[in-house]
Amino acid sequence: MCGSDPILLSQNEWASLGEKAARGAGYDWGHAEEFGWALAELAAMGVDASSALCDLLAAYEQGTITVPRQIADLGDNADRDPLCPVCAGAALCDLAQTAVHDGHRALGVVHAPVFLLPFAARLSRQLGAAVRVYHGALPVTVDAPMMAQGTLRLELTNCEPFDGVTPPWTRIPIDPMAFDQLKAYGLRTTVPATEQSRTAGAGAGLNDND
Repeated sequence: MCGSDPILLSQNEWASLGEKAARGAGYDWGHAEEFGWALAELAAMGVDASSALCDLLAAYEQGTITVPRQIADLGDNADRDPLCPVCAGAALCDLAQTAVHDGHRALGVVHAPVFLLPFAARLSRQLGAAVRVYHGALPVTVDAPMMAQGTLRLELTNCEPFDGVTPPWTRIPIDPMAFDQLKAYGLRTTVPATEQSRTAGAGAGLNDND
């Protein structure tokens, strides 16, 4: 296979790629599983988010991204770095009924907003009402150009709630350069752990102490 040829992955392969790459970048295994799930869900929606994931993992390694550890981190907070969309999405789903207070929640600046879409769908199923992600007056959708980051909010809408029907799986091409970068992240999981890597992957729960 030529290095520039697009690579076609199954849904399980998408999930495995995202999970191993996130773990290799230093996320704990719990969050890494959410990365794999979100990457595969986006692929099912027809979105190759591999390049966006590479940028997200690079930002995490550089310490320029916020992993939410308390409720206040899920608000419009100018004093923090952009939110990790996967960790924020998982935390919002854990909050369930209180995730969208009074029908909306301002999130502030979020890195790689497209990764919030699978979690908005999950939250819609939990609440039985449609939750949408907005950037200003415009909804964030899989059809919109991918933003590196944006100031976002969640809104309960009058649309029909997500019905939970998974679209027929179709293999979509993945960018070969992004694929190689994510595989390189994943290969780190085969290296014996050091004290530094154990500390980086320790993780922390979300505390309601704001």
